[in-house]
Amino acid sequence: MTINNIVFIDSTVNDYQTLASQAKTGTEVIVLDNSKDGVSQITQALAGRSNLDSIQIFSHGAEGAVYLGSAVLDSQSLEGYQVQLQQWGEALGDNGDILVYGCNVATGEGQAFVEQLSEITGADVAASNDLTGNAALGGDWELEIETGLIEANIGINENAIANYDGLLDIIKVTNTNDNDTGSLRWAIEQATSQKFGFDVIDLRDVSGTISLNSSLPTIAGGNNLFWVGDGDITINGRGQYQIITYSVNNSFGEVLGIQGVNFTQGLARGGDGNGGGGGGLGAGGAIFVDAGRLVLDNVSFNANEAIGGSSYGRAGSGFRGDGDDGSGGDGGDGGKLNVTGDQSLSNPNSPGSGGSGDSGNGGNGGSG
Repeated sequence: MTINNIVFIDSTVNDYQTLASQAKTGTEVIVLDNSKDGVSQITQALAGRSNLDSIQIFSHGAEGAVYLGSAVLDSQSLEGYQVQLQQWGEALGDNGDILVYGCNVATGEGQAFVEQLSEITGADVAASNDLTGNAALGGDWELEIETGLIEANIGINENAIANYDGLLDIIKVTNTNDNDTGSLRWAIEQATSQKFGFDVIDLRDVSGTISLNSSLPTIAGGNNLFWVGDGDITINGRGQYQIITYSVNNSFGEVLGIQGVNFTQGLARGGDGNGGGGGGLGAGGAIFVDAGRLVLDNVSFNANEAIGGSSYGRAGSGFRGDGDDGSGGDGGDGGKLNVTGDQSLSNPNSPGSGGSGDSGNGGNGGSG
């Protein structure tokens, strides 16, 4: 079978498996790994290809931006990717098209992004200026903004498109408050309001410090989240709160991905024991992952701490001791993060190690 079109689907797209399985004849589907640079993945997949009718991208979008794996392709990053993008154009035929299916990519200043992409690749480019996806949620599959004559049609079967129940959008954080509309806490609540799905939370428009008044909402169930920052945002647990807990059943291969975010002064404290009973384990002052997969890229940790509970006092569990006096249980595990699932770490510092305690008290975990 001759391949005329290649569809790239980011694995952050909700139910991407269904879309990937419903390609039209003459269309090849390639799924992008969300833990790796998606622009580079596309370039590698196109190496040696020629005379394609179209390259089609299905991913989360925002005004003037499309999220590709761990990379964000926007007006700021186009220059850095220029050589690779020119190689995309070389894989296309003379009348080849690039179709970008993602919410609001061509909205407002995004139209200039579409024109820049067309100039660099030499291809006709089409993208959406509104929500892309399920009609009942306000979306559609029309690409309203075009540069040149678009001849290619969508590479996924119409029935699969008509029955798709999600949107290819993102949730933007617009302020550093802890509990208002546009805050990170609000964004997490929006993302986890549906039991299943994969949402992108964009923190690139804010800089400074988010000081928490309580731990951020636990991410549970079948939720997948990708936080993307540019390194200018810090989340501060103020030495009082564990910052984030990711607790999923892992049966769907759930992922928490975090890029370009700094974590400081997170605290996980185990509960105290009672009458020689065990003090609880404090684990993961900044991030605690109970199953699921953790992917970190350009993430920093500073002064996060995990503390084991005392062997006497209020009710607790997990103390390893003997007699009324007893010896201290293990201290907190992982001052920075504690992960019981899979993890992929790209240049975060090493997690703090667990501590050990003397008689009476559990020790402190490694800080960091």
